[in-house]
Amino acid sequence: AGGEELIAYAAQYHEALAILSSNNDAAVVELLVNTAHAWADSRIDQSSEGNRRACKSGCAFCCYLPVVLASAAEVIYLADWLRSYCSSDELQQVRERLEARCVQDTAGSQSKKPFPCALLQDNQCMVYEARPFKCRGWNSVRLEACERAYGQSETTTKVPVDTFAFVMGNAVLNGLSDSTHQAGLDGGAYELNSALLRALEFPDATVRWRRGERLFDTSR
Repeated sequence: AGGEELIAYAAQYHEALAILSSNNDAAVVELLVNTAHAWADSRIDQSSEGNRRACKSGCAFCCYLPVVLASAAEVIYLADWLRSYCSSDELQQVRERLEARCVQDTAGSQSKKPFPCALLQDNQCMVYEARPFKCRGWNSVRLEACERAYGQSETTTKVPVDTFAFVMGNAVLNGLSDSTHQAGLDGGAYELNSALLRALEFPDATVRWRRGERLFDTSR
């Protein structure tokens, strides 16, 4: 497993660095993240535990987790994806849900109500094809454990997951993050809701990130 993890990490690191080195255009971000997601998916699909996964369309228990981390590149890409595929009304609704989620996160333990991811719509992920690595790699193998853990920030319930898929998702994510650091860009990990809300505030967020600006430090 350790060898597989290293292979996934190294392949992503070198491929991402080559992409970043070959083109300074902001449009390269789409290629960068799409390539990384495709590589992660291909490794995750190799898991021998795939047939044990309990995850299915319409099952959204994990979409109520209090914190999901995403790399700066993923956040930038996701903001562009939303601008491309959402109407102005849909985009405004996403912003409003992001703002509400950020308020709830600030309230912390004072709020007892489980709060869904702002990208969850009718119990479906509206950005499924563009979802972050942390979502791609998280695959439960026991539905009842997810139900018990639903909406809890602190719980003694442990959700058993497809370990190989989880490790591969993280390995590719780390390869992407380290390569962007090496290229002089922000490769940090940020809380998804607050970072995405900030990225949507700047129409030129992709260009600014490509220039090396750190747009999300307050979302760390």
